[in-house]
Amino acid sequence: MKFEEITPALVRRALDLYLGEAYGEDADRHRPALDLSDGADLSAVLRPHVDASRPGGEEAGGRRYAIRLGNARYPFMKLVLQEVLVVGEFFFAIDTHDDMDIRPHFPDYEAWQQLKRWNGELRRRIETQWRGSGIPTQDSLKEVIDRLPAPDARRTGTILVVDDEPAIAAGVGALLEHSGYRVLQARDGREALEIMELDPPDLVLCDYEMPHLDGLGFCREVRKRDAVQKTPILLATSCLLSLEQIRVADGFLVKPYQKEVLFQFLQHLLKEKGSGPAAGPDPFGAAEPSPR
Repeated sequence: MKFEEITPALVRRALDLYLGEAYGEDADRHRPALDLSDGADLSAVLRPHVDASRPGGEEAGGRRYAIRLGNARYPFMKLVLQEVLVVGEFFFAIDTHDDMDIRPHFPDYEAWQQLKRWNGELRRRIETQWRGSGIPTQDSLKEVIDRLPAPDARRTGTILVVDDEPAIAAGVGALLEHSGYRVLQARDGREALEIMELDPPDLVLCDYEMPHLDGLGFCREVRKRDAVQKTPILLATSCLLSLEQIRVADGFLVKPYQKEVLFQFLQHLLKEKGSGPAAGPDPFGAAEPSPR
């Protein structure tokens, strides 16, 4: 949905459904003091709530407005309105901070895992309510991509998309297929390793936070396997990683990323591997990466 199509009434409805699921009868006590009256200027209302803490900033992933609403167990959960993949297309989402780098040796690891599961179930309930009320969520992403004009040039190569979020995986997969790539999909690192053994891709686009085997663990496993160890891996995450962690991958994308940024990375990595066409204009209009 275009930003100008988002009305105060739509934001009010999204807030009401969020707060009802997160706090039940206590919802009104947690309602933020925002001017969401009919005719209110949403760009002015939401601007003070732009989440400036994201790594990479606006250039890395488009505009993102975040309102911290919390829930009964976790005060930091946010309602997010953000551009995902396609410039100008906004979707409502829930940020539960699943990408926080909590390691198994940390003292509160088990408690955090329980909280993540609880937050995840709450997020699914809220997003189900949103979809039923006509509020655009990331499940609408594939439909938006299917409406894109055909690219001027077709690209070749096989890309394995690894993501445990079905909506994101479907959207990214549709975008890549739309551009001419052959796409394989896996729900986690373990499944991705099995697929790579049977059908080695030219590149892997992998999420960081996944069950069973996360993105970093997947990267390390790939580097141990002779048959696929040189496969380029593009790691996507919304959390901050150390330089040592990033080095296990060939590229690093800040989520949510735009398609222009994605295609710049793909063009660069596939050219280096020799699996893609020579560098040239992106079929969706992406500019060449600036020299560093």
